[in-house]
Amino acid sequence: MRKPLNITFDTNIFDENNFDLSDNSTLSQLTKYVNQGDVTVFLSNIVIGEMKQHCQEYAGLISSKIRRNRSEIQQGILSNDKTKEYHRVSDSFVEAIGYSYILKIPDKDKAAELALNYLDKFLNSLEISILDSASVSVDDIFEDYFYKKPPFEESEKKKNEFPDAVIATQIKNNFSTDNPIFVITKDAGLKKALEDAVYCSIFSSLKELYDYISKLKEEYSNIVGIINQLLPEVTQKIQCRLEDEPDNYITLNGLDYDRKGIIGGFDYDDISYSNINLNDVSIFSLDYYDQEKISTTLRCCVTVNAICNYDDYDHAIWDSEEKDYFFLDNITNYEYHKAHFACSVEFNRNTEEISSLKFHIYLGGDSRISRYKESDFSQPYAICPDCGKEISHLNDGGNGFCIDCAPEH
Repeated sequence: MRKPLNITFDTNIFDENNFDLSDNSTLSQLTKYVNQGDVTVFLSNIVIGEMKQHCQEYAGLISSKIRRNRSEIQQGILSNDKTKEYHRVSDSFVEAIGYSYILKIPDKDKAAELALNYLDKFLNSLEISILDSASVSVDDIFEDYFYKKPPFEESEKKKNEFPDAVIATQIKNNFSTDNPIFVITKDAGLKKALEDAVYCSIFSSLKELYDYISKLKEEYSNIVGIINQLLPEVTQKIQCRLEDEPDNYITLNGLDYDRKGIIGGFDYDDISYSNINLNDVSIFSLDYYDQEKISTTLRCCVTVNAICNYDDYDHAIWDSEEKDYFFLDNITNYEYHKAHFACSVEFNRNTEEISSLKFHIYLGGDSRISRYKESDFSQPYAICPDCGKEISHLNDGGNGFCIDCAPEH
């Protein structure tokens, strides 16, 4: 199971939740799951259009009904009792008894605008990806229509099923077994149109989805616990590979680049590695899991010393007669790198055995901490304030003291 989950919902889900987008509503819970990275929301442009249409329609109906009630109140039509006549009441009386808000009812257009703002704020909080109709084949939909395939079938109101047919096609065009989706709908026609799409898991309510996510999060926590227990073993395996076969897992580039190309550095002929120390191994992402397999990506950090050799052609002399270089020296550089890298790991969930371990470390200008020529490596450049020894790159403790005194500070 991949995380986050792809989800989409139909207009009937929005309607059945009473257009309630308040902080503690069922619909607003989706925003919390989006913010937590649990779900990614995809919505058909048709569903968005229908939701906006419904919001405007209901806002207009509410506005009209309240305005009628206000008019009746102001005219003195206060009861269904036809035997008694009531007087008109003033706006000041309405305000005095605490109902001043009915005097400020927006017109239908304003109510519709406020309703759209209300919906747009919710849609923006979901960070939705829109499924549009650009890739939908009208010919395919009409073929389903004429041959009475879902969602059309034997319905007397086939034209009302066209939106469902488009939505189903949008889903099929954008998702697959490698990229599944959860569809929340009560619409029988849409369910029928998607029944052959094995990558679509269909729920009839948001509550069903939320129950599923809760169980998934519990299972997710258990799997993270398994991975954390296995991290020491994984760390040891990575460290052993780096020590036993560093050339297979480390690539060092001594050249320096800017956005225009190579600007300097060294093209090394031979590189050897030492003092390879792996640390800070942690879970970066849980990529996939099922009943048998767990796949995860780890974030790792490594420090490496490298002894790098190159032929110094820049200071050699070319003999055109002999067709060879004179005074060609082989120079040794010492480089120290600290690099972050990703490691993909697969476990057998039942046996907790590591079935796959893939990583490669690239060292370059962004990971290089220091670089020294061999001739400069032993040159002293400071005095240890504790013992008075000369400090060079060979015995620098890294904190202003020699390597022997550094642990005391």
